[in-house]
Amino acid sequence: PKLSPIKGLMNAQEITDFFNENYFGLGRHNGSNFRSQEALDLGRKSLISKFQNTLDNLLESKQAKINKLRTELVAIEGLSPQITQKLNLACENVEREINVLQDQIESAGSQKGWVLEALNRYQQGFMKGLNDAIEFEFLAG
Repeated sequence: PKLSPIKGLMNAQEITDFFNENYFGLGRHNGSNFRSQEALDLGRKSLISKFQNTLDNLLESKQAKINKLRTELVAIEGLSPQITQKLNLACENVEREINVLQDQIESAGSQKGWVLEALNRYQQGFMKGLNDAIEFEFLAG
């Protein structure tokens, strides 16, 4: 069950929202309007930053959840070994999710990991927009 927290994380609303954006369309728009390697690089950096911020926010909420779980563990200490065990398991799951999020934030900085899908869609759109603009402006008719 090592994959279960990751699957749950990928379904988190913040991450779903990020991946539901039209990065191909954004790239296409930027490619046709800005037409430079610098613009492509800036667009990719902007996407990475947005993704990292999204994960940072999720990380903060996971940290808050861990704090609540630990507070509850202290409050019920000695009352029920079974509930203590459940809370400890919940803590471990959230800690795993936190580790995954930290890894993905770091990977994103190297243009790797989960963010790569969005970066590739953006770049494909950028190249399409660039190509269409050049063809329309210089090669048509």
